[in-house]
Amino acid sequence: MRSADKTPDAASAHLFPGIASRYKDPPVIVGAEGCYLIDRAGRRFLDCHSSGSVMNAGHRNPAILNAVVDQLWRLQHAPPEYPSELAERLAALLAELAPGELSRSFFCAGNWEAIEMAKRLARSATGRPHIIEWSAPPHEQADRPASTNDRPHDVAIAAFERAVAEAGADKVAAVIAKPIEFDCDMRTVDVFWQTIREACDKHEILLIFDEMQTCMNRTGRWFACEHGQVMPDILVLAGALANGLPLAAVIATDDLVARVTMPPGPSFAAGPIACVGAVATISFHRTARLGHRAERQGGVLLDALTEVVQDSEHLTNARGIGLMIGVDVVDKAGRPDTERCDRYLEQLKNWGFFLGKAGGKENVLTITPPLTITEEQADLVVRAIEQLEQEN
Repeated sequence: MRSADKTPDAASAHLFPGIASRYKDPPVIVGAEGCYLIDRAGRRFLDCHSSGSVMNAGHRNPAILNAVVDQLWRLQHAPPEYPSELAERLAALLAELAPGELSRSFFCAGNWEAIEMAKRLARSATGRPHIIEWSAPPHEQADRPASTNDRPHDVAIAAFERAVAEAGADKVAAVIAKPIEFDCDMRTVDVFWQTIREACDKHEILLIFDEMQTCMNRTGRWFACEHGQVMPDILVLAGALANGLPLAAVIATDDLVARVTMPPGPSFAAGPIACVGAVATISFHRTARLGHRAERQGGVLLDALTEVVQDSEHLTNARGIGLMIGVDVVDKAGRPDTERCDRYLEQLKNWGFFLGKAGGKENVLTITPPLTITEEQADLVVRAIEQLEQEN
């Protein structure tokens, strides 16, 4: 029997303390609908975070849920060592959607497993031990010292070449990176990655793109790398692939798979429930033209935010691509202001809006709503951001 002194004051007392919230007083979510999350007090929050760029097709989407429920009645789980009809169907769909010659999929349960599998495949295919993790060059910020005549891209490329040389070009299996990040200019990174692609080819190094946050039409295309026509050797997807169901995918070329000497082993992730969820998600994206919606709605939202920051003392550099938009929060001297960014997030939460936070200085307000967001809902977000400085 539990002693009285061990009875928790709240149910949350049983949660692992390492799971942190960005809020001082985080709401407990019990429901969702469309672009909204609902807490146990019945308050509705416009989810401009998509639960981590996961719910691109919206919360409680009937087209996806109905397919999942139907599959539950047919087959809930199958042993991973046997071929799965739904896994084969999903892999064929991804081969159709994936850019370049990417055509072979391996399915995992989540982000970390997929990244580790991509690294494992790269090492096995090349026989080399090292993986370089890289980022696109940051955009100019006020606290960044003025350089000489070097552009940020030129400096980043030189730094990349140094990193390869230090590791030993003949020992580097792959470079892994996110093709678009909130820290960079977002619309011009294609030039940077084209140069990185050429450098990788020169040293026979594989290029891995981590598109966990940018896949499934978040940027207006199925995959962000399509904007610059920079094709990776391995593509990693997660989150939005099955609209929140636990599924990730590692997609590689036939040539690379043929060079792999170590089989990846079975994965429970390619089960019928997760796979049918991903198939239904892809179908909904096509029917609802979510790529087109992201491009159109994102453009309208970015234009409105650009006007807002023009007259703002603490908000600047609105930028984005599709429905992946960021705004810097700065102090009066124009330096990154992390504390103010946290206050803004708390205030927006109190008003009924969930936004995200990113950037090396954690001073970037991020807006990544479900791609089903309406113009009226997007306007509510703009008006709330416009009111921030009046309240803080």
